[in-house]
Amino acid sequence: MHFKFSSFSIIIVFVCLSIIGISIIPLLSVQLTPSSTKPSITINYRWQDASAKAIEQEVTSKLEGVFNTIKGIKSISSTSDKGRANIAITFKKNTNLDAVRFELANLIRQSYSELPDGVSYPNLSLSAPNENKSPILSYSINANESPYYIKNMRSSIYFQNYPQLKV
Repeated sequence: MHFKFSSFSIIIVFVCLSIIGISIIPLLSVQLTPSSTKPSITINYRWQDASAKAIEQEVTSKLEGVFNTIKGIKSISSTSDKGRANIAITFKKNTNLDAVRFELANLIRQSYSELPDGVSYPNLSLSAPNENKSPILSYSINANESPYYIKNMRSSIYFQNYPQLKV
């Protein structure tokens, strides 16, 4: 079989495909600095003087089982150390993190009474892909003194009223 197309039909097909391509351009996602991280939520909690094994068996495994019921989860990983642990949950790309955070908070509230006495209330922290992690304020201090002297002066004078600042 040998198909023969006229030049007019080839031009019409090309023009139609060009119009479709141009009309789709506004739908493309373009970012100056695209994010390579996935949306995730981290849950931190403490259990004073408990071993890592006890935290894993009594708290972490129970919470992971409860969290597995949430839709949109890509992976769950956890770390249990002496006295503290965290669970990191990574979600699929288009997951609504606000809705998931609300659902996680409800699940934690419901299951907290089943955890052993002494376990702190789990803390949720959100990490969105486009979250701006640049500092809000930064200082540059210059002086004709030694670096050690500048460091001590900075710590003792400028930032003593702001203990929450990372210096």
